[in-house]
Amino acid sequence: MVDGAVYVGSNDNFVYALGYKIPAPSFTASPASGPYPLTVTFTDSSTGDITGWQWDFGDGSSSTLRNPVHTYIYPGTYTVTLTVTGPVGTVSLAKPDYIEVTFEFSGTPMSGEPPLPVTFSDTLPADTTGRHWDFGDGSTSTDKNPVHTYTTPGSFTVTLNATGPGWAATLVKENYIGVSVIPDPTLRWKYQTGITSIGTPPVLYNGVAYIDGGTTLFAVDTRNGTERWRFTTGAECSISEVYGGVVYVRAGTTLYALDAQSGSEKWRFTAPEKIGRPSRYIGVICFNSGNAVYGIDITTGTEKWRVTKANPFTEVTIGEGIVSGDLYAGSGKTLYALQTHTGNERWHKDYKDVIGLRPLATDSQVIVGTNSKTSIFAFDDRWTFHALGMMDGKELWTSRVYSYPVQSLQIADGTFLFVSNEGYRATLRAIDLLTGKELWSYSESSGYSDAKYVTSGDTILACFAVHHSQDYGIGDTRSWDTWTLVSLDRKTGRKLWKMDLDLAAVKGLPGVAHDIAYIGLGKTAEGNLLALHMEDGSAVWYSQVGGGDFGFPAFSNGVVYGKGSDGYFYAVGNPLSFSATPTTGMAPLNVAFTDLTSQSTSGWRWDFGDGTTSTEQNPVHTYTLPGTYTVTFSARDVIGPVNHTKQDCIRVATNLSVTRMDPANGVKNTTLPITIAGGNFTGSITANLTKGAAVIPVSDVRVVDSTNLAGILTIPADAQTGLYDLSVTRSSDGNLVKVPGAFMVLLYPAPVVTSIDPVSTKAGTLQRFALAGSNFQLGATVIFTSATGAKLLTTAVTNSESEIVLTATFPNNGVGPWNVTVTNPDGGSATLPKALEVMPSNAETPPPTVSSVTPSKGTAGMPLSLTISGTDFTKRSSVKLTKGSDELSGSRIVLMGSTSLRATVQVPSSAALGQYDLVVTNSDGQAGMLTGAVTISRGNSPAISALSPATMYTGTTTSFTLAGNRFQEGALVVFENATYGTLTPDNVGITTKKITGTLTIPDEAATGTWSVTVTNPDGGTAMLPDALMVLSPSGDNGDGPTIASVKPATGSAGKTVAMIITGEDFTKGSAVALTNHAREIPASRVVTLNPTRMFVILSIPSGAPPGRYDVVVTDNMGRSGTLPGAFTVV
Repeated sequence: MVDGAVYVGSNDNFVYALGYKIPAPSFTASPASGPYPLTVTFTDSSTGDITGWQWDFGDGSSSTLRNPVHTYIYPGTYTVTLTVTGPVGTVSLAKPDYIEVTFEFSGTPMSGEPPLPVTFSDTLPADTTGRHWDFGDGSTSTDKNPVHTYTTPGSFTVTLNATGPGWAATLVKENYIGVSVIPDPTLRWKYQTGITSIGTPPVLYNGVAYIDGGTTLFAVDTRNGTERWRFTTGAECSISEVYGGVVYVRAGTTLYALDAQSGSEKWRFTAPEKIGRPSRYIGVICFNSGNAVYGIDITTGTEKWRVTKANPFTEVTIGEGIVSGDLYAGSGKTLYALQTHTGNERWHKDYKDVIGLRPLATDSQVIVGTNSKTSIFAFDDRWTFHALGMMDGKELWTSRVYSYPVQSLQIADGTFLFVSNEGYRATLRAIDLLTGKELWSYSESSGYSDAKYVTSGDTILACFAVHHSQDYGIGDTRSWDTWTLVSLDRKTGRKLWKMDLDLAAVKGLPGVAHDIAYIGLGKTAEGNLLALHMEDGSAVWYSQVGGGDFGFPAFSNGVVYGKGSDGYFYAVGNPLSFSATPTTGMAPLNVAFTDLTSQSTSGWRWDFGDGTTSTEQNPVHTYTLPGTYTVTFSARDVIGPVNHTKQDCIRVATNLSVTRMDPANGVKNTTLPITIAGGNFTGSITANLTKGAAVIPVSDVRVVDSTNLAGILTIPADAQTGLYDLSVTRSSDGNLVKVPGAFMVLLYPAPVVTSIDPVSTKAGTLQRFALAGSNFQLGATVIFTSATGAKLLTTAVTNSESEIVLTATFPNNGVGPWNVTVTNPDGGSATLPKALEVMPSNAETPPPTVSSVTPSKGTAGMPLSLTISGTDFTKRSSVKLTKGSDELSGSRIVLMGSTSLRATVQVPSSAALGQYDLVVTNSDGQAGMLTGAVTISRGNSPAISALSPATMYTGTTTSFTLAGNRFQEGALVVFENATYGTLTPDNVGITTKKITGTLTIPDEAATGTWSVTVTNPDGGTAMLPDALMVLSPSGDNGDGPTIASVKPATGSAGKTVAMIITGEDFTKGSAVALTNHAREIPASRVVTLNPTRMFVILSIPSGAPPGRYDVVVTDNMGRSGTLPGAFTVV
């Protein structure tokens, strides 16, 4: 007998299996992701002999149906578990984070010139209790629908962290808001390089443009077009990177490291064969050359290691993710993963075909292409793409075969993009990185064509060239290309717009900045530089720059830079920028204007558009009359006079007001009359409800009198549920008033409360109530409100659409009538006035009160030992946890005193998950309750053991590692300081025992200690107090220590160094450390000789990573001074 079955042999030469088959659980869900509320159909595909099914949906709900349908009402990620039972056993299958329930937020507008006011709104549930917006420029808000003004140019990532009863969700939108000055098409300056090749873009770094393409590298000041320096290589050079004040440039067989400011040579390394495109990691720069891959010390240029194989290597890629710092390159039919600091092999993967392309790396995968071509001809190419795991090189998926050459490989947010050329027809394709399945493809022509593209967020701008030829006989054949721009949705491949350029060839790749694309063209009658709107493809302007073609435009601070085929490097545009605060308001309106130009200006002149001017650099002007005003700012910079105009920059209005809208809610797919109350309603008035980009107009708006409007509201069937803002506009002067959250669109009819049973209770008595009514929804909340405004929140359970049960106890000072309010998850609410009468208590002693309980979390199936704090506890008190009609009674109750109790609650494995009220009942029947005191979840809570590094600095982004155990995928990581608030990290990677990520600490963040908290999706939470010390790089408000020099400036790993530090404001009791934001090396001895000089002894660990370290001095008051990159470990 094996696994519950009996196997019997027979003389008929057969073996027979008798008995039951062991159950093997399996299931699918559809859909597995989508916006809340999300209704999911689960389908059981288990095998074996099964008699029962038990589903755990991960949100506290369960089912015993075979194929249940479940609705998730809150955003978040949920683990689903199916347990199947049969005659020979019970087996479970869990799919972690299987269901993803999403929400959305929007900002309007998403791009524009500074100052740019953006209105944010979200689609979160009505019972959301906390919002934390991070606008990406150091500013935050906890408002529901904040309006934030961006005052400086840049691309800003917006993050919304939200919490509610028993749930938490985060949405991050990278580079969501773009703020920039759109350059005008006039020539600013030009510089003659003699380079006619326009096949590579310039590199812009710290006010300098670095220009390659010939045998000389040029560095040109972006402010005025003057030469900083030039460096001759002797072979055609190509810039690899500008980093840390060093320009890395390759030319033939030589790699150079040049000082970015002076052009002086720091080092050079010459290889036997031509050097491929290098990749850099901490302290090392790596590249391929012939049959070898090299690792070069980034400081000295000396060879650290070399790996040689029988076949030439592809160009190299260095990954950063679950494995950071490994190099990937192909040689012949083998892909190698090498450690960048040693060259040691981590793993290799053999293929039957040659690896012919530079690998790509995500945060967890390596993508490699193999070619099974059978001849030297391009049409015999046969490309297959493979995805391998970073950790072990295990193959995750393989794509189909693509004939003819492939090119332009790129990874963009979960998508692998490339151009295939099957039949010489260029086709842009997208592959899902998780599955390897092709998501979509797009081709602009069925004939001979080429394509190239750039990505910007969720948009692709593709450039297609269709090749034409005409044979006129007797050897006379003409060939030409026609060009087309196509905008595609990156996720679906859907065409957004198309623009025919005809014979205007696209040179290089477009540059995209803040929803404006800058496209270099061959010389045409219209011009050779095109600026267009990414949103709809409409042209902003054309410009003819120089006398030839213009290639690879690069945008920075209101100026477009690029090479011309006539041998000049050009700067086009106007860097002048200004802000105005506020831009709208009531007359008289005081507006502060600020010159935001990145370089120095003089000779200022402002034209405010109302007939007045100013010659101050940053004036304050008062607008006394309503109207819309265009502002022009003129000044001189290093080139000469420039000006910048903002059309309709200032809007001044009169005092239109709105106080309320009646009714304040309505159900989808209904029409209802509405009234709006306010003031100064005159003439033609329009009204709209808005929620992000969604608009519901109010029709037939009429002015009843100066304080009342009437209209008709038709709520579409597909309207989003939730709160909408009300906008009322007076047509005569454009005066606009917005009332946030004025109207609620409901998915279902609002609840109706008809009665409560019982209708009275005594103060201090624990009482179970039943609410009767209709339209109650699962997850509805119940709040009691007294005549004095006191509120009592309860943990209620919806039994049905007509009944809610709950348990509550009212304080002794709560005698009198109380209202009861029911609020559904979709925001619909109803109140039953004076529903309950609280009578005085007859007890001679006061009822107990519960103030806190430790711990506040428990696990289903595990005992929970509670320590309860409060007042007026007595002997023979009882303790229980309640959730609606569910009760978990406590045992082994120990009275520690009138203010403290201990009790043990045995939580059954079948206990409902979520928040429970804690109730203490004294022997006289009086009770005290702490609402939502204990949360019951499944599984073990996480544990945090260490954070590395333990010190970070304001104004920096630092990679970190959290060590611990029982971390779950989808866990929320929060850093918190009592003074500043909270920060959430980016690029988070999670394994069971490690969490990695990057933390950006704003300049204005509080210095001192910060805690870190990890919350698993199942509710388990762990906190490491004082885990992080945040310091200011420049001291405390400028009065901390400053560092001028460090001698010596280098030291070897494993050695002890005696160091002299000079500077100012040194004090006794100071501490000194080296840090590279990944590791900190503290000094073992610090002697302050005087306020300007210190003697320090440092023991550098043998395992310290080589490279540059900051030197940090922290005085006895906690103030710090830093000299960045002052010390090098070799």
